[in-house]
This record gives sequence, structure tokens and C-alpha cells, in this order.
Amino acid sequence: MITYQTEDIAMPQIKKRETTEWVKQVAASYGKKVGEIAYIFCSDEKILEVNRQYLEHDYYTDIITFDYTEGNRISGDLFISLMEPINEETEVIEGYKKLADAIHHEGSYAIAQISHAGAEAKVENPLNVNTMTLDDIAHVRESFIKAALRTEKAGFDGVEIHCAHGYLLNQFYSPYTNKRTDEYGGSLLNRARLTNEIIKGMREALGEDHIIAVRFGAYDYLDGGSRLEDIGEAVMSFENSGVDLLDISGGLCRFKNPLSKEPGWFKELSKIARDASNCPVILTGGVKKIADAEALLEGGYADLI
Repeated sequence: MITYQTEDIAMPQIKKRETTEWVKQVAASYGKKVGEIAYIFCSDEKILEVNRQYLEHDYYTDIITFDYTEGNRISGDLFISLMEPINEETEVIEGYKKLADAIHHEGSYAIAQISHAGAEAKVENPLNVNTMTLDDIAHVRESFIKAALRTEKAGFDGVEIHCAHGYLLNQFYSPYTNKRTDEYGGSLLNRARLTNEIIKGMREALGEDHIIAVRFGAYDYLDGGSRLEDIGEAVMSFENSGVDLLDISGGLCRFKNPLSKEPGWFKELSKIARDASNCPVILTGGVKKIADAEALLEGGYADLI
């Protein structure tokens, strides 16, 4: 069982991203505000229809699930609750099979992102990376792996582990937030240990044919945070643990680069990762035009945008 701690963890104060209008509209169709919806799974035809409309217009990244995650849960595009019992087969897996089928129908791969908010969870006593016991860490690790197995049962082609944007695994990776003195703190490989254990566990459970990706918050842009020179060693550790794909983004800075607003604003990070690893690299950050995407690919900053 998870042990909840009350001590605060140092997190940089960054303005939250505004909820987009289309998300508000879908919530309103249920007579709800964003944040009030707890369990609307993809078996719901309204959600599926909205997703089909987006898929038909090639908006492959905007998949609405409305699995709102306020608690200490393994969550993401395949919502898995650690706290409340649910009927996995009927309420989760069967519904997400419909979503995976809709994505496959349009000729795309379906990859489910799994994350844990850690100190960013909006609950009374969120998990604190510095006071979690080894049993707590083991419970989180196994829950990630079980969630990945559910994605496989639901027909997804792969899973992406969220280790970015100030969420739990990113809190372990960043020395700004991780002050542990055991095997999960201190050196880079210690701070990346939990992520690598999750990768290895997923690979063993899923086999070689299931895609495993990591969304990696490679740099915090903060004094005392993660360092540019550590990116290469970190991504190589992920590759050695069994990752197929690296999705490079921001760390405790979340989705924005405070030093750049040009398209592909994390390109410096993705270039380091690509040069250090044999895995394909995804670049994110403000890329909205095809010409910009092509220029970034031709410049060797990434394999995918």
C-alpha cells in the first residue's frame, strides 16, 4: 500500500497551461466543468465520436479520454487507478479497444501514455519523492507494469512512460527535487533507476514486439536542476533497459523552453539525445508548420516530430 507523506517537495512555480476550448466544450456536453469528471471511459460514444472526428482530420495527437487524474494514480491515455477498484475488462479494456480500433482504422499506431503526477497531484497528501519508502517505490513500479499490460490487452501497439513535465518519474530524475540518499538518489543513474526498472519490467512483461517509449524531460532550465551534459548518459541507460523510442521534452520547466520560442524549442535537447542513442527520437515544442517540421528533420534534430 502507498504511504502518503505530508512534507512539501520543492517544485518550481510555473504558470499552468490553459485548458483548450474543445476540452471545455466536451466537458460541458456532460454538464460538467473540466476537473469534475472522474470516470468517463472510452466506451462512451460521445468521446469516441469526438476522437473519430479528430482522427479523420489527421489530428493524431489530440485524443480525448477525459480520464481526469486528481489522485496518486497511474494515469494517462490509459487510465489506471491505484486507489479505487474498477472492472478492468468492462470499464477500461473493452472501451479502449474501441479507441485503439478507431486509431488503427485511420492507419496510425496507437500508443498509450502512462504517468504518475507525484507531488503535482491535486490531493491532500501527494507522494513525495524524498519520503517514499522502498515499498512505495516497488508499488509504483509494479503498477506501471500492470498498466502497460492493460494497454496490450486493449489492442495498443505500445506504451509511453511519462518521465517529463515535473511528474513523479521526472521528480526522481531531477536533482532539484530528488534529495534522496539511497539507491534512488544522488548520481544520475540512481535518479534514473526507477524509470529504468519500469522499462525493464515492461519489456519482460510485454515481450520484444510491443513498443516502449519514454517521454523524457531532459533538461529543467533551472539552477540546481538536470544538466545538458547528463542527457546522453540518461538516454543510453533507457536504451540499454529496452526502450524503442525517445520522446524529448522539458523537465521541471514543463512544456515550454524559457530561453526559446522558435519552432522545435527543445531541439538542442533532442539533438544531444539523438547523437547519443540508436533509438529514434521525437522532438516536441511549438512545431505547427510542415516546413518547420521538415527543416528540423533535415537538420538532424529528430527522426519524428
